[in-house]
Parts: sequence; structure tokens; C-alpha cells
Amino acid sequence: MRSRTRLALASLALLLIGTLLAGCGSSTLKIGWREFGGLSRKRATYVTFDGVQNKSFRVSAGKAIELTCDVTVEKGALAVALIAPSGERLWEETFREDGERFTTVTASEGGRYILRVEGQETGGGFDISWDVKDQPS
Repeated sequence: MRSRTRLALASLALLLIGTLLAGCGSSTLKIGWREFGGLSRKRATYVTFDGVQNKSFRVSAGKAIELTCDVTVEKGALAVALIAPSGERLWEETFREDGERFTTVTASEGGRYILRVEGQETGGGFDISWDVKDQPS
């Protein structure tokens, strides 16, 4: 009986340590998270999302990035940003209620652009897509 108690206590201690260590590495909370997407689309629905999700894609200098956002906010806020390879935020919007946005940004430099979605104790969902096109002459 003593060995079972020791084993149970050791297992409980390891579980507690693992939980604490996992908490140190990441601060993203996702409850009821369902994600969909593809090469040029990121969609998710959730009960609660508090944290950051990134999606990167390559763009050549001079190309146009057409970004479409459809956001549902049931609580909290959701911030969406388009970030250049240099770290410059080219476009940013914080949604505190349902909304749709469309914007076109010209890539001033070639490289990996980041679409950053940040949940601030939010509930709802988002559907974000982008299309990279040549600039009209």
C-alpha cells in the first residue's frame, strides 16, 4: 500500500511540475479553439482566445498585399496586424465588435511578412485572407 501511495504522490508531483513548466513557456489560452486555413487564409472560432497566432508568407518587393478580415467579437478584443520583414507594422486594426475590413498594402521590401492575430480575452472568431498581386502599371 505504501508503494502505491508513493507512486501516486510522485506522479502528482511530476504532473504539477510539468504544468508549471508548460505555463512558463507560453501564455496563449485557447478554449473551444477550432482552426481552419490554407496557404493564404487563416480562420478560427473559439469560446476564449487570449494570446498570439502568427502566419507568415513570402512577398516580393513592389507587390500588392490585399488583406480581407471578417471578425466576430462576442467579448474582449481581437487585434490584427500585417508586419513587414523589418518589423514595421504596415497595417493594424483592433476589433472590439464585429467588423469587416479590406486593405491593400504595397510591399516595400521582399521577404517574409507576418500576419499577427492577437486575442485579448476575446470570444468569437475570425476569417482572414490575403492575396499577393502585381501592382497595376
